[in-house]
Amino acid sequence: MMRLCRCTCGSNQNCCHFQLGENSEFLWRLCKAIYLSSVASSSSSSAGSPTASNNNLLLRSDDAACANARRALVEEAVECGRKAVDCNEMSSEAHKW
Repeated sequence: MMRLCRCTCGSNQNCCHFQLGENSEFLWRLCKAIYLSSVASSSSSSAGSPTASNNNLLLRSDDAACANARRALVEEAVECGRKAVDCNEMSSEAHKW
């Protein structure tokens, strides 16, 4: 049975998207990159927050949106990490990230 790529190319197993999705090395690196992006967005949003209490009230909705975006990034990273472990259970880097 031939598996088709999930992207719009409609290709078979020779598609780069199919090959990368089955590569543990690629997946744990992707997991790490996504996770570090969530950490960077967390530190950049907290660094610019004002200290006045009135300003904090105005920014709460933005903070909630940022927190949801970070949570989505972490969930995506966890999924990539699980796929990496599934591809190669012996990879210590896949287990780490």
